[in-house]
Order: sequence, then C-alpha cells, then structure tokens
Amino acid sequence: MRGLRRPTWLRLPSGPAGRAGSALMAVTLLVTVLAVSTGVGYSVARPLLGDGSAFLSRGHTVAHVNGETGKSDAQTAIELATGSEPIQTVRLPDGRVAVVNKTTGTVTILDGSTMAPTGPPMPNPDGGTQLEALATDSSGYLVDKKGGTITELAPPGKPAAPVVSVGTGILDAVPAGDSVWVLTSAAQVVEVADGRVRRTVRLGEPVSGITVADGHPVAVTGAGKAYVVDSDRPHAIGDLGVAGSGVVLGSWRGAGRYVLAVDRTSGRVGVLDPRTGRTTRATLPAGPSARLDAPVVLGGDVYVPDYAKPQLWRVDAASGRVGRPLTVPGRQGDAFDLTVSGGHVWANSQYDRRALIVDGDGRDHTADKGAGPDVRDSQSDREPAPTTTPRPGEGPSGPPSPRDSDASAPPDRPSRQKPTPLKAPSVIGLSRQAACRLIGQAKLTCVRRTDATPVVDPDQFAVVSTQDPEPGAVPDGKKVTITYPDRFTVPSVLSQTQGEACARLKAFMMKCQATIGAAATGAHRPGEVYQQTPPAGTEAGEGAVARLVYYSGTGTTHDYKGQSVDAACGQVQADGFACTRKEGATAAGTGQQPGTVYDQDVPPNTRRNIKQPITLTYYSANNTLPSYVGGSPGSACADITARGFTCQKTEQPYPSTDKVEAQDQPAGTYPIGTTVTIHYSPWALVDYWIYQKNDADVWVLRPKGDIPAGYGHQAFHVGLAYKAGENIPAPQAINGFTCTTGPSHCNGLDVNHFYSRIGAYQDWTGPSPAATFMDCGVSGTTPIYRVWRDAGGARLYGITSDPASWGAEDNERLGCVWP
Repeated sequence: MRGLRRPTWLRLPSGPAGRAGSALMAVTLLVTVLAVSTGVGYSVARPLLGDGSAFLSRGHTVAHVNGETGKSDAQTAIELATGSEPIQTVRLPDGRVAVVNKTTGTVTILDGSTMAPTGPPMPNPDGGTQLEALATDSSGYLVDKKGGTITELAPPGKPAAPVVSVGTGILDAVPAGDSVWVLTSAAQVVEVADGRVRRTVRLGEPVSGITVADGHPVAVTGAGKAYVVDSDRPHAIGDLGVAGSGVVLGSWRGAGRYVLAVDRTSGRVGVLDPRTGRTTRATLPAGPSARLDAPVVLGGDVYVPDYAKPQLWRVDAASGRVGRPLTVPGRQGDAFDLTVSGGHVWANSQYDRRALIVDGDGRDHTADKGAGPDVRDSQSDREPAPTTTPRPGEGPSGPPSPRDSDASAPPDRPSRQKPTPLKAPSVIGLSRQAACRLIGQAKLTCVRRTDATPVVDPDQFAVVSTQDPEPGAVPDGKKVTITYPDRFTVPSVLSQTQGEACARLKAFMMKCQATIGAAATGAHRPGEVYQQTPPAGTEAGEGAVARLVYYSGTGTTHDYKGQSVDAACGQVQADGFACTRKEGATAAGTGQQPGTVYDQDVPPNTRRNIKQPITLTYYSANNTLPSYVGGSPGSACADITARGFTCQKTEQPYPSTDKVEAQDQPAGTYPIGTTVTIHYSPWALVDYWIYQKNDADVWVLRPKGDIPAGYGHQAFHVGLAYKAGENIPAPQAINGFTCTTGPSHCNGLDVNHFYSRIGAYQDWTGPSPAATFMDCGVSGTTPIYRVWRDAGGARLYGITSDPASWGAEDNERLGCVWP
C-alpha cells in the first residue's frame, strides 16, 4: 500500500445508452427557417421577430404567434411551468424574452430567435406573484416588489448594473424611457436607472398609482389628479374624473397616448389626453359580477379586460362610446394576459389553445397556439375563425381569411404558406425615435419628414403628428413615412430665475448659456433673467443656442437636505447659485437612499452672492469591501450585509471547515447591493487510513486511530475526505464489503475486505457505508483506487493512489481525497 497520489474522476464502466433522436423540419414563412426537434416531441422553429407577432404563454411553454396568420410558428422545447402555474412573458428590447413563473419565482430568459434559454434559470423562491419583468427602451429589469429590489436582466456577456434596493418597498413599477419608475409603500415615486436611484419625486399628497402615457411616467393621486413626473419638477396634466380604492390604472404593457383609469366597482372609465388636458369618461355596462382590470390602448381605442366572462370591452378614447364586448377564449373567471405587441392587442388565457387578437384597425380574430396535453380548447378544437368582428358602426365585411393554401399545388404536395404582407404599426403620438424603432421592429423602413409649422408646446416637439400609410395598411416599398414638427416658437423666459429659464428651454432641446449681468435693483431679484437671445416668438430648431443674461446680487439659500442630489442641485441653481456635488459617506446602514443630500456647506437662509458655489454632500451609492479570506463564513456574511451588499454563500469542498477560502469580489469599493460570493466548506473533514490485519494481507479503511481488534500490523495514510453519507457536491459513496464465512471461503481467505462504489456483492456482508470521497474535479485532490490481484489462490484487495506500483491486475477508481 504505497504511493498514494493526487485524485481524478472515477471512470465507471459505461454501457450503451439510448438517446432520443433529432428531427429537422422546414417551415416556410417569409423565408425558410430551420426547425429542430430533440427529445420528447417538441419542435422549435426560428421565429421571425418584428412581424406583428407576440410571445404568448401556452400551457407549460411559450409560443411565438404571428398576428396576421393567427398561427403559432414556434414554441419552447422546455417546460416553464407545471400544473396550473401562471407565467408572464415580456419581450426585451434586444429580442430576448423574459419568462417569470409567478408561483415558483423562477425566471428564464429565452433567445427570441431560437426560443432556447440563454442561460440557466434564475431562482427567486420568495418572489412568486410579487415578481414582474419590465422592458425599458434599452434594457430589461426584474422587479421584486416583496424584496424591494430592481435587477437588470443584462444580455449575455454584458455586466449588469448593480441591484437597486428601494428600502420603503414597492407597490408598483412601470418602465418609461431608459428608467424604471417605482411607486413606494411611502406613496412616493422613485426613478431608478443605471444601477442607482436617480431621484425621488414628492407631490405633496399621497400617490395612489403610477402609469405611462405619451412616453412619460404619470403619477396619479387618490383624488384622480395626474402628474407627469420625469420633468425637472412634477406638473399636473389634468383630472381623470375617476377616483377611489377600486381604481386601476392603464397597464404599461399597452401604454399609448392616453392616461387610463378604470373603477372596478362602478365600471367608470377615465381617459385623459396629456397633450390637451381633456378627459373623456365612459361607463361600462358590465354589471356587478364583472372583474375589471388594467386597460391598454391601441391607436384611438381603449381595451378593458373583464375576467368574469371572460371578455374585452372597447371604448373610443375621443368620444367615450362603448362598443360591444369581444369574447376572449377561455373559461369563465380565468384571468388572461392583456398586452399590445406588434401593432395588435393580445388577450391570452395561458391554459387555453386560443387567444384573441385585435388588429390596429379594430378588427378581431382568434389565434391558434397549437394543441397539447397542457391546454384545453374552449372552441372544441375548431380551426380559428377567419372572419372578423366589425368595429362599432362598420359593416359586417372584413378582410379575406388569413388561411391560405396554394390552389395550384398538386394534390399530393403539401400546400405552401404565402408570405404575409407587413402592415404599418400605429406610431402617431410617439417621439420620432420611438416611432422609427417600432417601424424597424416591424421589418419596415422609417422615412422621416419634418413639418416646418412651429409648435409652442414642448410635448409636441419632434412627436409624430401623421403617418403614411395609416396603421394596419400595407405600405408600398415597405416604407412608412412619419411627419413631425422640428421647429418651435421660442417662449419667453424673462423674469424667471436662470435655472428655471434654462430648464424651460432645454425642454425644446435647446442649449442654454446663462451669464451674469447687471446688479439687481428695485423689484428685480438676483438671478432673474432680463435678456434672452433669441427673443420670444422667434422660430428655432433642435440644438439652437439660447443665451440668457440675469441680474447679479445676493440670493438666499434654502435647506436642500433630504432631497436627491439631482433635485437639490436643481433648486440650488434655481436660487441663482452654482451647485457642487460631493460624494460623502455610504448610504448603507443609514436608512437613506443613495444620492440623498445630508449636508450643505452654506446654512439655509444665508444671503450670498449668486453664482457662488454651494456644495451638497450626498450619501454614496458605494461602500468598501474588505477581504474575508481566512475568516468565518457567518461573520463574513454578517459584515457583508451590514455594509449594504448581498452575501451569497457557495459551499464546496476544501481542505478546511467553516473557513472562507475565496471570495469572487476582491477587496475594494463596490455599489451598494452588489452580490458578494464567498466560498467555503461547511463539512467536517475525516482523516482516513488503511490498517492491515495482523496475520493476513487484508486491509480495512478507517478514520485515523479507529483500529479494529486484530489489525494494525501496517498502516498507510489515504487522505482527507468526509464521513459516510455526507451530502457534499457530487459525493462518491464508498461502501465496505466483508466476508467471514470460514476457511478459504472468502475468495481464498478466511476473512476478507474490499471497498467499492458498487451496491451489492453476492454472499458478502454489505454494502456498509464506509466513507464519502470527492468528485475528482476538485482542485488539489488525489485519486484513490480499489485494486486487486490473485496470489496463491487468494484474491487480495487494497487501496492506493498508484495501481501500477501495487502490481494490480485491475482497479476501480473510488474518488478523490486531499493528500
């Protein structure tokens, strides 16, 4: 028993293994794409993105459904739910699809073109119904309302922004632009972007809900007043005329031009146009048993879900006229997903085969997601009806059936699907950038045309006023022309402070240069603008330079503490002073949000010359991280958490117990919320030896010092491993087998022992758990073998790291140990 050396993986005998075959299927859409089938009968085609389609939950999977044909052309090859678990699907701006299991909290990210996962599922066992995926203009986020965190779903290979913790809890969240806007349990609105809290908005009265309209986040108070909150200061845009505890606001998954609200109890609907301040009201004849929920908007129509039937109410946003409800496939009382994607409204019950599609022109038809054991068919397995329901006031005629078969194909040849014409999405009311992005997603070319007529409202500047062709039409040459104003009438900013004046002009995308001028006298105040170039009433365009001159003198400081540094600096500048930002102490452990001002170098109510700097010190979004290597894992995690980071423990075998052996993030400075991973082994080590029988060449494996009676003639060190049954990663269970049946009955000996990973050996006592060795992929370990040879009619067994030096006839690798 000599030459114990370093370990490797156990090479167990391998026999033939059956594998499921693969199949290839060609599917003709706009182009021919490859479908691959692996395993138990799931086939996945490469779907065409931007073709008026949507990713819909379908039983335990996700299907890609074409909005024009009403057919599923691909689905996932993995199941994302079991039983009746609900899942949420959100298409991210880079083409990936986030799938959230609302029961287990598991998040899976799919490649939208292949329907295959981009990585392993992300478990969130405490999330469930409180998890929601959001899509901003440039990224995706996972909002954990229960945990109060916002996590970026960064694409593969790109580092994610730090996790942001909203300490006051999250009631709701919506995406707008590149930010996530959060309604906290303290009835405040917080903007989160780039891995930090950018600002906290306070309206002076509690906020009851948050939504998106015309590309802006809108906060709504309990009284029904709506405020746009992404400008320098919140400004009211109107009253919804609907208020109370039963009000639900419009869903961000179908946001458009209007602010929407529905009172679940009374059926009243409020539609506020933020550009004009006009509110349209309607009452749904839904009855007391209705289960109304968050509405969406497409073009000029508002769609309100009613889960009780289930059905979809349609309301004209301009007139308030209520059309007859549209039937949504599914069982009574079942909730369904409602979203706008690819220029269509989609109402989808996850466990029904069919889904409702409403086109941009208001016509509706059903989609067939495909049959399967995990879906039922509310339409008794009929093909989706090709006819359409006319809009209110229209005739019964509709477009021709989307079902197409090649009448000229020979009888024995499968019919070919005709290319589906691409239709123009609805982009009126969107910014020129958002409009061209949506047109590009529809595989069309965006052609820009400017309207030289100047506007006076900054919310109309560079916003699409007309499009050609109209929504839902097939464009010539695959081009959609958008028209938007690129000229504006310069407003008067005289008598405003230079800070307020510059903010007003920047809303028109002007550049602002403010300089100090004459001393303030009489009724004029320091910082007040008294000269502007170009003057009010002048026409200008994006990028024009505005030059302002304002009165010098002294101004009065205010208390800037307790605000976000962005908002505080805005107030400092509005007061006529220069603002200097200073990153201070970490926000961790203070109960304050990073970026909150906690000190100013000039006290409130101090008179000083304007343009003099005021330094604001704010809580840092970072904190220092020391090295924990060599310390206790429990103490390390406690300190990591106290510093505002997230501690993640990784348990893996090491030649130590309860000692931090490595950490993924070295000592340094990191954003609060960063996950710090420490590596350690929680399992107690056992020092194994082999002991020889005093009167025979027979060996036993035992912990050091545990020598059976009659053994100990020789002893050799095997190495450090674990007790029998220890649940380490990839445990290699070592079993002992013993024979004591008498003269020469034990493979030629009176008493014999051997150790193996097999589970049975005829006529020998065993298996008896003896030890747990490691998988040989663990760095720094040595492989250990069971060896045997025949000598003088007896079978001799041993344990060694070097079978050749032992003279073994054969061997079995048991696993690995630390030497």
